[in-house]
Amino acid sequence: MTQSLPTNTKKTTRRDPRAEMLGALNEGQSANARIVHEGTFPLGTTMTVQKYRLGNGLTVLLSVDTSAPVASYHTWFSVGSRHEKVGKTGLAHLFEHLMFNETEKHPAGSFDRTLEEAGAESNAATWVDWTFYHESIPKDRLGLVVQLEAERMSQLVLREPQVTSEKEVVANERRYPRRR
Repeated sequence: MTQSLPTNTKKTTRRDPRAEMLGALNEGQSANARIVHEGTFPLGTTMTVQKYRLGNGLTVLLSVDTSAPVASYHTWFSVGSRHEKVGKTGLAHLFEHLMFNETEKHPAGSFDRTLEEAGAESNAATWVDWTFYHESIPKDRLGLVVQLEAERMSQLVLREPQVTSEKEVVANERRYPRRR
């Protein structure tokens, strides 16, 4: 004799915190201000990367590692020396330098100083087809980096004295490359 066990026909819906968070962030936003989760990808054997796309086309990659109380923030641009024209080389590298100077809210020199006072280390690099900026900062100050990077991308101020000075720095770096 076989006895059948009662089955639960009521479907339980699992809560998706990421979907809830994105729903709250996207609520009332225009299409250019929305965030979409595009997938989760493996990073090594124990970590993952979350890929998001902002409405303005910016890709955000997020990987959480709680083994240290620091955050590392990278901003990558798909532009480098291969995008330059003959006779107008070094512009990607020049802009890499200029992006550390002045914004509408931060006078010349205060961008780096603000990061350093928050305990951050920052640097940048330019190559053939990319330019990137990175900061390592105590995790409780990550919001400052996000704010400063957004400001750097949208409110950069270019003044003749800084442009002239950075042109000379870049020219010297090109004349005397570091030996490895």
